[in-house]
Amino acid sequence: FKSELESTKLRKKIQSIIRRPNREEKAENLSPCPISKEMIPETELECPSTKDSIPMCICSGKHMVLDDWTFCPASGMPALMSEYKSYIADNSYDSEDNSDNNHQENQQTDEVDLRSQEKGQSCESVTKTLHALDPVYGNKVSLSDLRKCGADEALAYINKYNRYIDDAS
Repeated sequence: FKSELESTKLRKKIQSIIRRPNREEKAENLSPCPISKEMIPETELECPSTKDSIPMCICSGKHMVLDDWTFCPASGMPALMSEYKSYIADNSYDSEDNSDNNHQENQQTDEVDLRSQEKGQSCESVTKTLHALDPVYGNKVSLSDLRKCGADEALAYINKYNRYIDDAS
């Protein structure tokens, strides 16, 4: 078998397949680093300038961005607001029982516009209460539980995350 591989014709063919660059891979999307504001790949979790750690979104695994920051209402971990909304929409279930004491006060109705995109069907809006299970603890969360954070709150979290601020403060 080895003698067959050593033949120049077969060897060159194998080498050309192995060494061929993969042109199908596209470049990873870039987003601003929350620390240095420089554009970096979405999955990069270290600031290239300061070498500080960047918190990761619990829904997507992407690094956090200052203008799209929220905290999970159940676990308190950071998440990208847009990704968390998509997560709830994709993993939602209709809630009809109001027995959950933790969310009884927060039973606001989330409006979801369900529109048919097929031809010939009329478009109608339906109001539902959507809930999903928190990706970390599995507790019930809804869109109305999410709160967008400001840049100052996000930067304070990053400083604490990198141990620049003591936990006691």
